[in-house]
Amino acid sequence: MSDERGELCASMDILDVTFLLNDSGEQRVPLITSLVTPEAKRGQWHASRILREFELQNPSSIFFLYSDVGAKFYQRLGYVEHPLAEIIEAVAALDKLTADARPITLEQFSEKARAQCIAWVKDQPGTMICLPDAHFTDWHIERYRSFAASACRTLPPDLFWRVDHEVASGAGRVEHVVAGVPDFLALQYDCLWLTPGCSECLQFVHGLARRLELPMIRYWSHGKATGDEDCIPMVKTVGASVAARLLTPQICTWF
Repeated sequence: MSDERGELCASMDILDVTFLLNDSGEQRVPLITSLVTPEAKRGQWHASRILREFELQNPSSIFFLYSDVGAKFYQRLGYVEHPLAEIIEAVAALDKLTADARPITLEQFSEKARAQCIAWVKDQPGTMICLPDAHFTDWHIERYRSFAASACRTLPPDLFWRVDHEVASGAGRVEHVVAGVPDFLALQYDCLWLTPGCSECLQFVHGLARRLELPMIRYWSHGKATGDEDCIPMVKTVGASVAARLLTPQICTWF
């Protein structure tokens, strides 16, 4: 967006993603990214204006973004914060890679994660989740490719995994998927997809980090925010019939 003199006032990018709603199935949703106002133009409502104009021109019932400026700016525009906890842990001293783990393709990961999302939403009325389709996932991975290049490193070939392990209760085996990628600038391994509460998968992630000689891992969990304002999922819904609660969108690093 430019002013009457042709000077840039604000800009943003849009990525189409797929939401799954408990009560109405799948819906394409605009993911608003990189909303930026030049420093000289800040404080003049340009960001609010470009966002409102986009919403008026796009008849979606859901608008989705990750805030890197805290929640208040978007809350006054009708967006609702869905708290997300960022968890950073030192890599465990014992490398305990799961024996029954094998790499899978991005497409295979997306298919299996999608099935997991459907199962989560099915039994929780009033919920919605952003499906990790291949395009959306690769959009996040691109950021890490840039980090690796800056560190004169390359990403490992295997970023997506199928992990089979015993259930903690001993009642059989389960199959989960894991997605993770090294951040060579921050010297940590970011786990972008992890089944909530699965200690076996978390141990597997620790092992992946140790393989790459990274001292820390980072992952996200639905719950109380940790104070980090770089990645706050926020959703604006239009219409009373739209689901009100966003389930854990784990592939969520801000771009």
